[in-house]
Amino acid sequence: MQLLVNAILTGGLYSALAAGFSILYGVMNVMNVAHGAFIMVGAYISYTMFTTFNIDPFISLPISGLGLFILGFIFYRYVFKRIMGAGIFMGMVITYGFSLLLENIIMLIYSSNYRGITTAYSGKSFSMFDVIIPYTRLAIFLSALLLTVLIFLFMKYSRMGKSITAVSLNKYAASLVGIDINFIFNITFAIGTGLAGIAGGLLASVNIIYPQMGVSVLFKSFVVAVLGGLGNMSGVLIGGILLALFEVLGAQILGPNYFQLIGFLLMVLVLCIRPQGVLGRKFFASVTSKEIGTEG
Repeated sequence: MQLLVNAILTGGLYSALAAGFSILYGVMNVMNVAHGAFIMVGAYISYTMFTTFNIDPFISLPISGLGLFILGFIFYRYVFKRIMGAGIFMGMVITYGFSLLLENIIMLIYSSNYRGITTAYSGKSFSMFDVIIPYTRLAIFLSALLLTVLIFLFMKYSRMGKSITAVSLNKYAASLVGIDINFIFNITFAIGTGLAGIAGGLLASVNIIYPQMGVSVLFKSFVVAVLGGLGNMSGVLIGGILLALFEVLGAQILGPNYFQLIGFLLMVLVLCIRPQGVLGRKFFASVTSKEIGTEG
């Protein structure tokens, strides 16, 4: 029971890390290699709010999210927009370069030292049915659950969310009914980076942070997004819990040094059995510009 609870709580953090990555790929077919760096910047924003203004990391989550939302909006509008349509590889190159830029900026400001946030409730827990539940981990899980619900409601009931869903299904058909594709892409990219900022704030409340942390975070995000189904927010939560459960069980059998291997093997297994992920769905094929005789 303790292992199961640990997996569920850790899975909540994993799902928060992968949410922004999943929504970007699901809507824009973009492999955002800078996602881990965006999470890292969000973590440092929460760290700065705590050390400078003594603001609790959970209270500063909106600040981290808004800061990364603005950064993502500007980056897409003035940089990424110029290579849209050039292929997924070019998108990976430009986002990788931007992640290196962010890492070096953070290193200049904070140095490469490990840092962390220690609150009054850090390390404290309560017991229920002989199961120990840390306060911080529980707060992270509840925050991730709330975030998933809010994104689901936004995508399902808001006009903007419905427009994003329409573009993710078929951007050419969406453009025919008056949806501004470029604006939707810009907002989607900003939402994805904003979610990364919130995830960074959650991560900073329980983990050490450093400028190069984005690589390992990106790997986790990619695995969780693939497991749950790219673009599916409910699937991200399931994928995060599934990955954490296999990691916890694998650590008991193989040892704690095989976390990355367990995640990779699980992803390969799911891709072989169900390529669209646990909750992913196969949609109709999108009509390309060549097929309709127009230029993109």
